[in-house]
Amino acid sequence: MVLETGPFDMRRMVEEVLDRVASVADRKDLVLALRYVSGTPTLVDGDPSALREIIEILVDHALDVTEQGHVLVTVRHRVGTDQPPHFVFAVEDTGPGVSAASRAILFDERWAGGSTGDPPSAGLARVRAQVEQMDGELELASEPGEGSTLSVTLPLTLAPAHITSTQPILQPELEDRRVLVVDGHPIDRLVLREILERWRFRVTECEAQDPALEVLREARIDGDPFAIALLGHRMPVGDPIDLCRRITAQGPEPVVLLLGPASARLGPKALDRCGSASYLTKPVHQIDLMTGIIDAWAETATVRPTPPTPTPTPGPEVYVLLVEDNIVNQKVAQHLLRELGCRVEVATNGQEAVERTAAIDYDLVLMDVQMPVMNGLDATRAIRQRDPTSPLPIVAMTAHAHARDRQECLDAGMDDHISKPVLQPDLQETIRRFVTHRHGNPDAGPSPAEQPVDASLPCDLRWLQNNYATDDHVLRSLIRMFLERATELVEQMREATNAGDLDALGRYAHALKGISGTVRATPLFLLMSEDPPTVARSMERIEQTLAALRSYLSYELDLDP
Repeated sequence: MVLETGPFDMRRMVEEVLDRVASVADRKDLVLALRYVSGTPTLVDGDPSALREIIEILVDHALDVTEQGHVLVTVRHRVGTDQPPHFVFAVEDTGPGVSAASRAILFDERWAGGSTGDPPSAGLARVRAQVEQMDGELELASEPGEGSTLSVTLPLTLAPAHITSTQPILQPELEDRRVLVVDGHPIDRLVLREILERWRFRVTECEAQDPALEVLREARIDGDPFAIALLGHRMPVGDPIDLCRRITAQGPEPVVLLLGPASARLGPKALDRCGSASYLTKPVHQIDLMTGIIDAWAETATVRPTPPTPTPTPGPEVYVLLVEDNIVNQKVAQHLLRELGCRVEVATNGQEAVERTAAIDYDLVLMDVQMPVMNGLDATRAIRQRDPTSPLPIVAMTAHAHARDRQECLDAGMDDHISKPVLQPDLQETIRRFVTHRHGNPDAGPSPAEQPVDASLPCDLRWLQNNYATDDHVLRSLIRMFLERATELVEQMREATNAGDLDALGRYAHALKGISGTVRATPLFLLMSEDPPTVARSMERIEQTLAALRSYLSYELDLDP
């Protein structure tokens, strides 16, 4: 065999090999994927015909022996100090594996068979001959019942520097944006993650519909929403078309692209109905993925809202540790702090706060008082005992307004307190007093005026829109989270009341009071402000108030039932 060398695009060549057999993988419901490892050159000098034949035989063999699972082709670059660059092509399958007896004759051209459990096909013998002629190596890693990996290592020269590959350019505004990858198979998620992170996206993975919707909701509440969502066709629970509809119904971001086999491709009308910007065929080509993202982002630019102008940062970035066990309060405080330009980390109890402050130099600690594991007072005492001279400001966040409660915070070593529900002006003033002076920037500007809450409403949505979330999608996400948590707490309060457990009732009522105040649900907040015996006697009224609040919010915000 005479080898003909010349420059070629190796990734594209492997992608074309997989395109040829994609329908076979689809019929067998197998995952077929290419993992082109980061840092592996694309343009090489070599014999593309010989290399194509080698990879085709290996992939055909893997598909032939595999009835469920995946076939994964991995390409990577190996550079040694005392040898020329080599490329490794590994084809991994989840077939039956190779027995010790079959291993000895696997590449023997005198045998012919259809699986690794039987005598092998002559194609593998041809691969061995070609690899030897190209001064390469052929290896098998396999155990019966655990699949196989056939690896070919070949010395290939990089293409001359003047030969380049044309690639689309990602918009600068997409750099460091978040991408959600939803797919039921970990191989598909891994391949997409590695490509996207190479393009400097921040990637989050989910395998099913409900976790994906929860991740999207939390991202909106955090003020760090996703720009792109890639939905694969394999989901153990849920349907990508339905998920696409539910995501796009929430607004123009994230832009959604569907990924699946050619046999399930959606036409333009079907894509419009579900809200998807595009359908990319698996196994997806890297250039098609980037082009799809670029085009989809450009097409939706006219309907995306202009990002709000952030509140000016009060000097250098302030590093805040937020110590809070209540998820609703966490999300709101994080959002407000990030709007003020702060970098925020969250600890869910006092013990975590003690450990984190020992390892990290924060500018400010905002400490809830009532928490599980270790409360805020004990955590503050432990931090101060560890380093009595530390200038670290610790500010309590407490719903208790009594002078004795405030004094208890000061006696524990806290520098001050702010009242719950937390307001952005209070946070800004706290940062100005305890942080910006130390950074040498005392003139942070006045705090914005606080709008009064309308206590006659079940929930003052106008106040929330003006002071927390101008984006309706973010507001809906917060309210959904609040209603879920409030329902759980009222059910726990009813159980504690029936059991006569006033201590547990008091804890649940305190938690419900906190989140009711956060969303300005004043009638419910006032009911939770009573002592546990009074709360126990008011359970029916509390349940009615929550039901009325849910109806009000569902109507005003058009929430899903």
